[in-house]
Amino acid sequence: MLVALVLDASGVSGPGVYPWLLLIGSPSLVVAAGALLLSLFPRRYEALIGMLRLGKLLGTFTFLLLVLSRALRAAQSIQLLVVGRVRVNGDRVAYSIFLVDALFLAFLMAWRPADSA
Repeated sequence: MLVALVLDASGVSGPGVYPWLLLIGSPSLVVAAGALLLSLFPRRYEALIGMLRLGKLLGTFTFLLLVLSRALRAAQSIQLLVVGRVRVNGDRVAYSIFLVDALFLAFLMAWRPADSA
């Protein structure tokens, strides 16, 4: 949030945004920061759509590799939370995160930039 406010106050837009996003850290954080910038200032940062789509596609592909390689089975043994009879294992959390990412990716794919005319 702080980075978004600093970028808005500084007047940086277009390709000048990418170095600032790279300063934030890992690719997952860059995608999250880009999504935050896009949600706060959609017209100004709509150039980030391609980067966000790519980041979410790579995240989805990574999850599918986990499922296909059966590496997600290790997460089944990790019990994160127990509420009554309901047990939340690591694989359920991973599937939930995947569903949220898939919905966000669908939103990004449907996004059409506004006409600048």
